[in-house]
Amino acid sequence: MKNIDYIITKEILAEFGNRKTEGRIDFVFNLRTSQMYPVPKNLEHSKFIPTLQGYYPRTNIFVSSQLRLDKDGKVKEIITGASSYEANENVLHPMKDLHEAHRLMWNVVINSSLQLDLERDEVLKNYATA
Repeated sequence: MKNIDYIITKEILAEFGNRKTEGRIDFVFNLRTSQMYPVPKNLEHSKFIPTLQGYYPRTNIFVSSQLRLDKDGKVKEIITGASSYEANENVLHPMKDLHEAHRLMWNVVINSSLQLDLERDEVLKNYATA
């Protein structure tokens, strides 16, 4: 497990990018500590999140967010709030937490000086509480 600063480097993209599909990179934010973890290519969120410090069964302090980049490295999509962890473990998040994780993901994009060609910018409500 690798906790990284809020910057996506070429090394991070090489190690964690192209997850499941070309241009996709996934992260998990611990909203209590504000730590950010890239999700390994070969692990589902439901297997990765239990390895993180602070985890306990069905905890909702970990929120997933993903970027989808085009072949030129421009951000096409920023999606927050759903992964195999929420689906398999029946984990729900308060909407304020989903929006906080989405804000943190935007900070990562800005800090990383990634160019935008945004087609989708969404906080999913599938696993949200009121």
